[in-house]
Amino acid sequence: MDLESSPFHHLLDTNHAPSRAEAEHIHKHLCLPEQELQTIDEEIARLDTLLHNHRSRREKAVSYIHKHRRLLSPIHRIPPEIIAELFTYCLPSAHPPTRDLSEAPLLLTLVCKQWREIAFRTPYLWSSLHIYIPSTRVSDKEFMDRRKNGIKQWLERSGNSPISLSL
Repeated sequence: MDLESSPFHHLLDTNHAPSRAEAEHIHKHLCLPEQELQTIDEEIARLDTLLHNHRSRREKAVSYIHKHRRLLSPIHRIPPEIIAELFTYCLPSAHPPTRDLSEAPLLLTLVCKQWREIAFRTPYLWSSLHIYIPSTRVSDKEFMDRRKNGIKQWLERSGNSPISLSL
């Protein structure tokens, strides 16, 4: 469909108002292009559906491969006891651990389910804690309750290990 091949080419992009006969002729002339447009739209819709299905299949294949490749990761061959021992070397050396998610041991619990379980089952990681309570928050009951609960959980994870606290 080339605009220059249209019998109305000379009238396109003008302010010409077609007569009744011209309007009827234009309507008849548009039947074939409108059918072609409908065919193209239907093909695009079919291709969109096909593309959506292919994308969905691709995502499933990528997920399947990724999950299986993770099994081949060398970390999965290291026994949990060795990982727990390595975790102890992640604890801050300059100060006792705090309840900061960006530092060990809490940071280790955010990596994956396996690391979280190993960290929670390693009492030594939880045997030392620095407790900081800003003087401006002492009267904030909700803050103090959260802090108390967090400290309680921390200490429970320490099991029978000797505990070292700093305030």
